Amino acid sequence: MIPRAMIWANYRRNHVGTNTIAVPAPVDGDPTVPWWYDKIAMLANEWARCGFTDVLFPNPVIGESGSFNTGDGYNPFDDYDIGSKGKPTRFGTADLFRRAVAICHANGLSVLLDNVMHQRMGGRAGIYRYRSATGKDNGRFPKDPPCFRGSPPRVPEDPVPSPPDDYPFGDQLCPVNAHPYHYVWDGLIAASDWLFRTSDADGGRLDDMKGMNVGFMKSYMNSEAMKKKWFFGEYASGNRNDTNWWVDQVRGRASALDFDFHYNMVMPMCMDAGSGNFFMGDLAGRGMIGNNPMKAVPFVESMDSDTNGFATVIFNKTLGYALMFGGEGLPMAYVRDYLQEPDCYGLVKEIQNLAWIHAKLSNGFTVPRCTWDARVYVFERAGEPGLLMALNNDVWNTQWKQVRVATAFPPGTQLHDYTGHNQNDVWVEADGHVTLYVPPGADGKGYNAWSRTGLGGELPIHPRSTRQVFFGDVDLDIGPLTTATNLVSRVWCAENTDLHLMLYVKKAPDGANATLAVTDPGGNIKQETISLSSSQSMKVAVSKTGWHSLALLADVPGPLPFELDVTYMATKNLHPEELSQ
Repeated sequence: MIPRAMIWANYRRNHVGTNTIAVPAPVDGDPTVPWWYDKIAMLANEWARCGFTDVLFPNPVIGESGSFNTGDGYNPFDDYDIGSKGKPTRFGTADLFRRAVAICHANGLSVLLDNVMHQRMGGRAGIYRYRSATGKDNGRFPKDPPCFRGSPPRVPEDPVPSPPDDYPFGDQLCPVNAHPYHYVWDGLIAASDWLFRTSDADGGRLDDMKGMNVGFMKSYMNSEAMKKKWFFGEYASGNRNDTNWWVDQVRGRASALDFDFHYNMVMPMCMDAGSGNFFMGDLAGRGMIGNNPMKAVPFVESMDSDTNGFATVIFNKTLGYALMFGGEGLPMAYVRDYLQEPDCYGLVKEIQNLAWIHAKLSNGFTVPRCTWDARVYVFERAGEPGLLMALNNDVWNTQWKQVRVATAFPPGTQLHDYTGHNQNDVWVEADGHVTLYVPPGADGKGYNAWSRTGLGGELPIHPRSTRQVFFGDVDLDIGPLTTATNLVSRVWCAENTDLHLMLYVKKAPDGANATLAVTDPGGNIKQETISLSSSQSMKVAVSKTGWHSLALLADVPGPLPFELDVTYMATKNLHPEELSQ
């Protein structure tokens, strides 16, 4: 089984006043720029082939700024609008969102969503009303001032882990203290259940856990669709005791971002390399990766650290990625570091290589092997096939470092450097030691990864289908069943696969039927009449890759709420000519 590795597929660009610019989008004036969901879909196969297993999507809920360039996912407005109520989010439409999820799944990638439950933005004095398919202001989960923290008629702040760090960020929701009792608590859970079921996402990031009640978070992760999902929390503290405390508070139900790794390992190793003030041996045993690796999500850079100024890794960043991908925990790369396009940092080749090393070589617990050298740190991963990771942060010395260390590899084992930095193999000596040659540290290139020879080659991809549920009701983005044709949505299917559909209707009149129609990319229609008194399925053989549109028509006036459960296999790739379809 390949060790997990994540890429955070969202970033901010340069500041505009007090705001930062979100990812590129065609609404900015250049129609050749793809929607961000399509960008993710086009990169999914590349990510899977180099060793990533998880993709963290932006928060898909539409924000206060809609598709405007400040819509980075952290100003959510309508919990039930994912670019499905007539206007796209900054990242695209609901169709493109679901397609990107399905393409990730076709490449064996798990999809994680950035869950922002702490705040809402865009209301009028704490009043939030939303559109639906049947009206302008009858959308699900409206909110009023008693839902939010503040002076009456608002409510007191919830009991949260760190009140001094609980910044409002717009209108702050209060799952515990809101009125009516449990309205916000239950509403957030119901909205996430809808989101996870309609997207088929596999888990998510939990934003701003210092400002969210622990009891609510435990309930949230153990309710509805979320019960089977994997989560990790943002508890922003450089003290691993704090992040481990939070993991304990939620009874181990979530992992946590390893801020200790970022602040106290990567930052000093990379940023103080030129001064020589950081002793490399201090890396041994640090971070959550050092005392709770099964719950640690280490990172070199994030959307916040990249743009907040005080925690940005500017120099020798690749060395930080070598430490991260060689070590334990579930490493998270930042897509702005990966991409080569304008406003990004272009470390694609280095990150791809290190992600492959993580997937192929990084297993088992960590054994520090060289902790006595001020500028060189070597550690070994004890699981098969074995890995010796050597790091050198001496950025001024142009000479290669030579270090002799003990190893668990048997005597006589030939070791190869899979970074490509060292063209010469080395052999383990009779006493179990090996002499390694570590590159100069300039520009963060002072690292290598040694393991047995002959371990190259591509990583396997295990495609899987996607199951997405389309909900229809009077207060949702899709209307209920009526005698009028209801265009439900569309899904992106790969040729020579099957499309499975199941329709569920509660309290349907006796003898009521509905017509379910699927239109393929060539305009061909397959339709069946389905009894609404029992759940019935429909199977469609997909003969051509592309969008398959789904429509429903009832033979009774309605309105009848429904769930259309759709399972399909998407393509592994998305080509440029398919973006406009």
